[in-house]
Amino acid sequence: MTRSFDANVISQIIGKNVWAAVANRLNVFLIDPAGLFAFEWRGPGNFEGHWAATSDSAIKCVRAGREALRLMFAEYGAEQIWGATPIANEVARRFNTLCGMQSLGIVEMPDRGPAEIFVKRM
Repeated sequence: MTRSFDANVISQIIGKNVWAAVANRLNVFLIDPAGLFAFEWRGPGNFEGHWAATSDSAIKCVRAGREALRLMFAEYGAEQIWGATPIANEVARRFNTLCGMQSLGIVEMPDRGPAEIFVKRM
């Protein structure tokens, strides 16, 4: 797994232009054959996590997700990683749990509707 600053590659995987996010060096983008793991800096030690699978192997994706979280805590100064996953996205919610994130419950997101909040702390 490697950190990437290649906005073209990252934008292609995500399916939208993320140049501004990649240009912000406080954000961390980790690429692995199983997926892309994006961590947006939200304050000292606090990152919002996102992921996009590039493998159809659930086992490879979960292993890569766990490694991405480990690297964030060990090498990139994360103390807390969190995310808001839409209730309708059951696969992503299960992935978060398998990677070791804990649910804090369901909230109504003004711009996205109901979402489950997941967190992993150091």
